[in-house]
Amino acid sequence: MLPAEQISEAFLEPTFIEHDDCVFLECQFSKKNYDFWLEFYEKEAKGRGAVEAMVNGVRVDGLFLDTAPEISARIAKEAAAIVIEIWRAKLRLVFPARHFEFDFSLGAPPKASRITFYQAKHRSSTS
Repeated sequence: MLPAEQISEAFLEPTFIEHDDCVFLECQFSKKNYDFWLEFYEKEAKGRGAVEAMVNGVRVDGLFLDTAPEISARIAKEAAAIVIEIWRAKLRLVFPARHFEFDFSLGAPPKASRITFYQAKHRSSTS
């Protein structure tokens, strides 16, 4: 099993911010980035759910401290599972009335795998 201490604290002890009825990882959010993706996805008729998913998206290799292991498919899946469970628990605690979806996509190479979350109420606007 992957040791959690190799994962950055920003993802193990996340803080969240709300903006425009969306919830974001504070470490991933900027108003400029939000505005860019909102304009982009409005043209695609995808809306805020797609913006949440994009802004909250993290490559698996970005989860690790400088001493990241060689990232195999197994390591990518384990790291994603650890972080998603932490995000899920913290989001339930901070936003008990909201429901979130979590996605993991295994990339090629595995270090390019991505995890993200978005609010379930925005589900139809993420794909």
